[in-house]
Amino acid sequence: MDNPVNQYLYAKEELFSYFGCEPDYFINDLRHMYWQIQHKDGFSIITFSEKQDFKNSFDAVIVKKEEKPMIYATQEYTLIIGIQCVKVGLIFKNANRI
Repeated sequence: MDNPVNQYLYAKEELFSYFGCEPDYFINDLRHMYWQIQHKDGFSIITFSEKQDFKNSFDAVIVKKEEKPMIYATQEYTLIIGIQCVKVGLIFKNANRI
Protein backbone atom coordinates (compact mmCIF):
# COMPACT_ATOMS: atom_id res chain seq x y z
CA MET A 1 0.00 0.00 0.00
CA ASP A 2 2.80 2.38 -0.81
CA ASN A 3 1.09 4.30 -3.62
CA PRO A 4 -1.88 6.70 -3.55
CA VAL A 5 -4.09 4.52 -5.75
CA ASN A 6 -3.81 1.51 -3.45
CA GLN A 7 -4.30 3.71 -0.39
CA TYR A 8 -7.44 5.24 -1.89
CA LEU A 9 -8.92 1.88 -2.87
CA TYR A 10 -8.24 0.44 0.58
CA ALA A 11 -9.70 3.49 2.31
CA LYS A 12 -12.81 3.37 0.09
CA GLU A 13 -13.34 -0.30 0.95
CA GLU A 14 -12.96 0.46 4.67
CA LEU A 15 -15.37 3.41 4.43
CA PHE A 16 -18.13 1.34 2.87
CA SER A 17 -17.49 -1.45 5.36
CA TYR A 18 -17.97 1.12 8.16
CA PHE A 19 -21.41 2.04 6.79
CA GLY A 20 -22.28 -1.56 5.86
CA CYS A 21 -23.08 -0.94 2.19
CA GLU A 22 -21.71 -1.85 -1.23
CA PRO A 23 -18.70 0.15 -2.51
CA ASP A 24 -20.08 1.40 -5.82
CA TYR A 25 -20.66 5.15 -5.36
CA PHE A 26 -18.70 8.37 -5.72
CA ILE A 27 -18.23 9.83 -2.24
CA ASN A 28 -18.79 13.50 -1.43
CA ASP A 29 -17.63 14.64 2.03
CA LEU A 30 -20.28 17.06 3.30
CA ARG A 31 -19.61 16.75 7.02
CA HIS A 32 -19.40 20.54 7.36
CA MET A 33 -22.92 21.02 5.95
CA TYR A 34 -26.25 21.28 7.75
CA TRP A 35 -28.83 18.86 6.41
CA GLN A 36 -32.40 17.64 6.59
CA ILE A 37 -34.48 14.96 4.93
CA GLN A 38 -37.97 15.59 3.57
CA HIS A 39 -40.41 12.97 2.32
CA LYS A 40 -42.78 14.18 -0.43
CA ASP A 41 -45.08 12.22 -2.74
CA GLY A 42 -43.16 8.96 -2.36
CA PHE A 43 -39.75 10.61 -2.77
CA SER A 44 -37.13 11.36 -0.15
CA ILE A 45 -35.09 14.54 -0.64
CA ILE A 46 -31.89 15.51 1.17
CA THR A 47 -31.40 19.28 1.46
CA PHE A 48 -28.04 20.60 2.60
CA SER A 49 -26.43 23.99 3.13
CA GLU A 50 -23.38 25.62 4.66
CA LYS A 51 -25.68 27.72 6.87
CA GLN A 52 -28.47 26.65 9.22
CA ASP A 53 -30.97 28.99 7.53
CA PHE A 54 -30.65 26.88 4.35
CA LYS A 55 -30.18 29.92 2.10
CA ASN A 56 -28.26 28.80 -0.99
CA SER A 57 -29.09 25.17 -0.26
CA PHE A 58 -28.71 22.12 -2.51
CA ASP A 59 -31.03 19.16 -2.99
CA ALA A 60 -30.56 15.56 -4.06
CA VAL A 61 -33.11 12.80 -4.54
CA ILE A 62 -32.34 9.88 -2.22
CA VAL A 63 -32.02 6.59 -4.11
CA LYS A 64 -34.25 3.71 -3.01
CA LYS A 65 -33.26 0.05 -2.89
CA GLU A 66 -36.09 -2.44 -2.41
CA GLU A 67 -38.44 0.52 -1.73
CA LYS A 68 -36.29 1.81 1.17
CA PRO A 69 -34.27 5.06 0.99
CA MET A 70 -30.53 4.27 0.94
CA ILE A 71 -29.59 5.92 4.24
CA TYR A 72 -26.81 4.35 6.29
CA ALA A 73 -26.49 5.89 9.75
CA THR A 74 -23.81 5.27 12.35
CA GLN A 75 -23.50 6.93 15.73
CA GLU A 76 -21.55 9.92 14.36
CA TYR A 77 -22.12 10.05 10.59
CA THR A 78 -24.76 9.29 7.98
CA LEU A 79 -24.10 8.14 4.41
CA ILE A 80 -26.95 8.92 2.01
CA ILE A 81 -26.98 7.63 -1.55
CA GLY A 82 -28.51 10.33 -3.73
CA ILE A 83 -28.73 11.58 -7.29
CA GLN A 84 -27.01 14.83 -8.28
CA CYS A 85 -26.63 14.27 -12.04
CA VAL A 86 -24.81 11.05 -11.04
CA LYS A 87 -25.35 8.65 -8.15
CA VAL A 88 -23.24 9.83 -5.20
CA GLY A 89 -22.72 8.92 -1.56
CA LEU A 90 -23.13 11.99 0.65
CA ILE A 91 -21.56 11.83 4.11
CA PHE A 92 -22.96 14.11 6.80
CA LYS A 93 -22.15 14.68 10.47
CA ASN A 94 -25.18 13.67 12.54
CA ALA A 95 -24.72 16.63 14.91
CA ASN A 96 -25.52 19.00 12.00
CA ARG A 97 -28.91 17.46 11.21
CA ILE A 98 -31.70 20.02 11.54
